[in-house]
Amino acid sequence: MYYKIISLNSLKVRDIGFLVHPKLNRIYLKKCRIKKINIDEVLLIPSLSKKDSVLDLFNKIKMDIPFSMRIFLQNLQTDKAIDYRILNIYSNNLKEIDKKINLYNNSESEISPCFKKSLNIRNYNCHTSDMMNMSIDSYQATLEQETALRTALEHGIDMKSYLTSDQILIIKDYTINPDIYNEILKSGYCLDDPKSSFAKLFDETLNLLPEYEGITYRGTQSSRGNYGEVIKKGDFLYNDVFVSSSVSISIAKKFALTNSSKFTDSIMFAIKGRTGVNISTLSPTFKKEAEVLFRPNIYFKVKSIDKGKDDVVYVVLSETDDIDNMDNVRNMYDGQKLSFY
Repeated sequence: MYYKIISLNSLKVRDIGFLVHPKLNRIYLKKCRIKKINIDEVLLIPSLSKKDSVLDLFNKIKMDIPFSMRIFLQNLQTDKAIDYRILNIYSNNLKEIDKKINLYNNSESEISPCFKKSLNIRNYNCHTSDMMNMSIDSYQATLEQETALRTALEHGIDMKSYLTSDQILIIKDYTINPDIYNEILKSGYCLDDPKSSFAKLFDETLNLLPEYEGITYRGTQSSRGNYGEVIKKGDFLYNDVFVSSSVSISIAKKFALTNSSKFTDSIMFAIKGRTGVNISTLSPTFKKEAEVLFRPNIYFKVKSIDKGKDDVVYVVLSETDDIDNMDNVRNMYDGQKLSFY
């Protein structure tokens, strides 16, 4: 296999399509019989298939590229001025990750299960860092929104084919008046209660659509101290309503910074979801927000909680069915412990 190794800061626009996706670097290094490349170097494969490159079908930078590298490539692709400090952030993150992975590979038999589990922490730190570093009025945010909207629309391109015209109207109606569907659930009525008939019909409609697996973001307000003092890392959270999220960090962050007061905290969630539904192509409103909706009766585990210098509380959640401590389950909105007895 023909390949070329170059430094990232000497990358040209014409080379981007040959750039191996960072997640596949190790696989291609092995294929090319290369033991290792430097942190600031990248691997180019002229015969690389598009699915293994950093470009999507529309020759745009894929959304799952690490954030700092993604911004660098987007700036390069659009011929914008490049802040080379972005490369330093990416390289420094890789150095720290590389140290941990090498330690893991060289002494796997001697590493405790606890340490193996800790290697995954870098993923949650990365999500927190991406949210913290997002400035909603920046050029960076504009690029990020364009990519997120494109990703959501590409994924949801066939959604209407799963529904009848009446079912599409139900989803559009939710965009106009979501309170009809959620207020009854917030009052304590379950989906099977006759009073929740609208919510149940909406839930059954969403159940017909494919699920969206991936990271989405949510910005909201919560009672001051609810996340960090009441709800803590390791807690399980129960969601009992239809909850909105976005593929875009910056769109979600706008919601987090809206209607803040001295009685509330601005909260930004990064949600590693499995059962969300991408409805961005089913309503003009959702199209602008790259909307992924989670249905009632699902659980999340709190992976991390951090307060940023901007006074926003950043929370990473992972959707789960594996609840190992039923005494540690709280409502994700008011933090109240749930009783299962």
